[in-house]
Amino acid sequence: MRIKSASETMLTLLLISMLTFSFDIKPVKTEPATITVPDDYSTIQEAVNAAEQGDSIFVKSGTYYEHVVVVNKSVSLIGENKYNTIVDGNFAGTVINVWANNVNINGFTIQNSGSYPNCGILAEWSTGNNISCNIITNNCFGILLDTFNNNTVSGNNITNNWYGISLQFSCNNNLSRNNVTNNLYGVGGRESSNNIITGNRVANNYYGIKLADSSNNTYRNNYLNGNMYSVEVTGSLPRHFVDNDVDTSNTVDGKPIYYWINRQDDLVPFDAGYVALVNSTNIVVKNLNLTKCGQGMLLAYTTNSTITKNRITHNYYGIYLWNSSNNVIYHNNFVNSTNQVRTSNSVNVWDDDYPSGGNYWTDYNTTDLHSGSDQNVTGSDGIGDTPYVIDSDNQDRYPLMSPWGDVTPPVTTDDYDRLWHRADFTITLKANDDLIVAETYYKVNDDPTKTVSADGQPHFTTESANHTLEYWSVDKAGNEELPHNILTGIKLDKTKPTANAGDDQEVAENTLVTFNRSTSWDENGIETFTWTFTDITQQTLSSENPTYNFTSPGTYIVALTVKDIAGNTATDTVTITVLLDTDGDGTPDPKDTDDDNDGIPDTWEKENGLDPLDATDASLDPDGDGLTNFEEYQGGTNPNVSDAETFPQWILGATAAVVIGIAVAAAFLWRKRK
Repeated sequence: MRIKSASETMLTLLLISMLTFSFDIKPVKTEPATITVPDDYSTIQEAVNAAEQGDSIFVKSGTYYEHVVVVNKSVSLIGENKYNTIVDGNFAGTVINVWANNVNINGFTIQNSGSYPNCGILAEWSTGNNISCNIITNNCFGILLDTFNNNTVSGNNITNNWYGISLQFSCNNNLSRNNVTNNLYGVGGRESSNNIITGNRVANNYYGIKLADSSNNTYRNNYLNGNMYSVEVTGSLPRHFVDNDVDTSNTVDGKPIYYWINRQDDLVPFDAGYVALVNSTNIVVKNLNLTKCGQGMLLAYTTNSTITKNRITHNYYGIYLWNSSNNVIYHNNFVNSTNQVRTSNSVNVWDDDYPSGGNYWTDYNTTDLHSGSDQNVTGSDGIGDTPYVIDSDNQDRYPLMSPWGDVTPPVTTDDYDRLWHRADFTITLKANDDLIVAETYYKVNDDPTKTVSADGQPHFTTESANHTLEYWSVDKAGNEELPHNILTGIKLDKTKPTANAGDDQEVAENTLVTFNRSTSWDENGIETFTWTFTDITQQTLSSENPTYNFTSPGTYIVALTVKDIAGNTATDTVTITVLLDTDGDGTPDPKDTDDDNDGIPDTWEKENGLDPLDATDASLDPDGDGLTNFEEYQGGTNPNVSDAETFPQWILGATAAVVIGIAVAAAFLWRKRK
């Protein structure tokens, strides 16, 4: 029985084993989903919270005021359109914070983080992420990669942040094709290595690319332009300088970067925009113009090289020397860098002995009253009387009082627009020189010579059609700009012209009126005459003495605006009174006593019931007495009463008067005879 039981047990185990190998049992896996904001969830954070691994979150256009945190899940955040799909931090906190691997952020405007140390995008302790095709603006840190490895930042427009792209303790990342502009710091790295930085446009930032304590980074085809300080590389160990790969495809303001490592016995090409000599020896740097970089020139672990006849201007550090000694540096012009020289553990020679001299320094302000190798002989020699001290181990014993080798005068330009001006104005003179301009001079007309530094820019207050300005500049080496610039025909007219629209006129309707500019006048000439008035619609006439036919009775106020050649204007008005002219004879009704021109005054016709506008009624005889209306008017008779009816009565009256007279006379004679 025990044997049988054991056999049964073995058979059962065998069957179970066979079934296990016969069927591949796997857990059910859900396919990645797409979540839409705001259709499925009203906020991006709600969608992130609800998402599973590998899901995509599609965010429709709109502005989302929130702070998004992605933790422990790989998702893709995809904006509908980067220009109007906006995640706005409302000036508080970090806008998007990534603590997960394999997160994609694409197609957003990410803006308005809080102040330091908040970010537009903060990616920490993560790998395999992709941040691409976003607009990142107005944040403290645009993108901060902190302990962030094997990630891609590509095709973003990063602008108006304090820090554009910042790498801290981050390695093996790819930064490519980003447009990094108008930030305080464009691209910065600290203790970040093995990154590839390629094809980025870094422009118009205060700092362009600034690396600190970073190594094994590769730079290709980066375009740096218009930055205050384009490039700066610093470190504390040799590998921070030696192990970077920077070639000449990188440019500063159109000129290649020469980052030389382990070079000997060579001459730096004359077209250099930035020079770094690392672990090199016997290099010559000569006749270069190195400007607007964090370091005009970097020497790290470099010895026995010669640096001469260079213009090193407007950098943060003119020359930065790190563990670099026994180099000879002379006959250079150090002009207006924030720090002309920065040295660390470096001892170098800064002059070519006396009388050849050392370098020209714009921040060296002393006298030249003595000469000689000890500067103890009375009389100047173009060399300062005291050394230019860099630090306790470095000094220029014979600093030059004028720029070295400068024979080119400045070039001065003006901003006069060659147009008439109607108010007091200033012409700005701007001088440019290879090194430094000492002064700009000018004369207005026959006035005494003035200087921009003491008198300000030329200012014009007197009216004239032909002011003259003579101007020129002199550089620090004494080169004068010749011939002087002569600017003529400078025009200022502050006086309005005189506008006179002529006398008021009273005319009949349908009369062609001629406007008369009369005594309108300007000293420099009138450019335009414009007559404006309203006759049903706005009317504008543009000549000196235009004509216009007024067809409707009324009072018209006509404005004449005159503009002189300087653009000054003046206005005068004339009143045109248009009167009714019923008979159209050109004489207005108020002045026309016989509108129908039939010889009978209008008042007589109206008094006797005739039509003052009908000339034919003058020949009519409405009372049938044989006299026309015209004859009745002439005879002073009533045209409506027949003269045949009134004649007998007249005779009877006259006869009665005669009879009475005879009777009176007879009575008088009879009495006299008695």
